[in-house]
Amino acid sequence: KQWYQRRVRGQAVFPKLLCNNAEDFSLAFTSFNKDAVKAGTGRRFLGSCLSPRSNCYTLEVSFYSYTNQNSQVIPYTVDGYIGLGRNAARTFLNYYQLNPVSVPPPPQPTPPVN
Repeated sequence: KQWYQRRVRGQAVFPKLLCNNAEDFSLAFTSFNKDAVKAGTGRRFLGSCLSPRSNCYTLEVSFYSYTNQNSQVIPYTVDGYIGLGRNAARTFLNYYQLNPVSVPPPPQPTPPVN
């Protein structure tokens, strides 16, 4: 049970960070589930192929607009989509600053054989 609670908390870290970085992302409209209807989606398939320690997310974005914190409907523009991409990249940076990935050292070059 403790493992499950840690996993649920861990899955929420990235969306919480994205909510802090992007006005057009709402944590209130985020769902964490494994609906049977979604069983054939790419995210669910990829998630089943990865390590249980990995998280796999789907980011769905409106083609029309988003509602900001003042309940104003803000139409998306090309710049708005670029901004969301920038904010997602910034969120990955924040996420990996909080959760460093241990990377093995690069392989040593093989000496030439004479």
